[in-house]
Amino acid sequence: GLLTAASSILALGDSRSAAQALHPLITSAFPRISWQRCFRVAQDTCSPGLQAVIALQMRSLRPPDRRGANVIAGPGNPAAKLKWLSDLAGDCRFDHRHIPQRIPVAWYERHFAGPGDVSPRALRRAVAIYLIQLSCALSVKDTSALLGIPHGRSLSSVFTITRWASDPANARRLAAGLQTLISELNNTPCLTDYGHRRDTLATWSIPPADWQTLSAGISTPGRGGTAPDQGHRGRLVASVLAWAKITEGDHSAAPLIFAQVKASGRPCQLALDVNQAYYQRRVRPHQALGNLSYRIDPYAARLAALIDNGQPIAGTTTPG
Repeated sequence: GLLTAASSILALGDSRSAAQALHPLITSAFPRISWQRCFRVAQDTCSPGLQAVIALQMRSLRPPDRRGANVIAGPGNPAAKLKWLSDLAGDCRFDHRHIPQRIPVAWYERHFAGPGDVSPRALRRAVAIYLIQLSCALSVKDTSALLGIPHGRSLSSVFTITRWASDPANARRLAAGLQTLISELNNTPCLTDYGHRRDTLATWSIPPADWQTLSAGISTPGRGGTAPDQGHRGRLVASVLAWAKITEGDHSAAPLIFAQVKASGRPCQLALDVNQAYYQRRVRPHQALGNLSYRIDPYAARLAALIDNGQPIAGTTTPG
């Protein structure tokens, strides 16, 4: 059936007829992100005519905003002020799986670092959202779901950057950074599959045996110190640190923290413990929690290599 359909389309005499024949196929397949990625990866091997027909169809199917313009969606439609971003759409050979919850610090420093007039945290998250929207034509809500972060948090970051980019100089800086980053990603032969990492670790925590090894020998500070609990509580803190390192994710959006917040309906102790671990790493790296966060780095690197190579990892299958 596939060969018959291909033969009939190739036998058509003009691009208009081909577009009409392909329209129902593309319309039904367009919501499937994996289909879009397949075309973007394979388009160089397609004939120029087929590239033109499919590209035109995909552009026409991009979801419009409330005013009917093909622009990136945002909270209260603030992205209508960023219509220039639409000019970058259609040139991405990556999808949501290759984008972490916030772009890595290395990406930020190469393409966006500049005067400290904008929150790097908000910019890193907003750029991650923009990259997915540009590659897959999704709303902020759908993008948040793919990344595994709260919709409200995404809206806040997009709104912050939209206001910042209302200044023409900032808009040019953002556009230039996106262009160079998209070019870098398009020309990277083997991109990291952050989506696979997130999926693999969605219900994972450090196995007790690994935790015993990681926590062994961590000194306990004197009275009033900040040594981690070397039992279950400490294992969960270490699990969140490892998850954030492997997925390049926001530790406050880790599945283990979400699970506890959902169960209790309020901020959880685990989130406070993880924040304390990051604080200790910054200000007291030689104390116990600081040492633990540094110990996590090589452990997380080994797990990331296993996941990327399709090998199984040990760990619990339910949060906690």
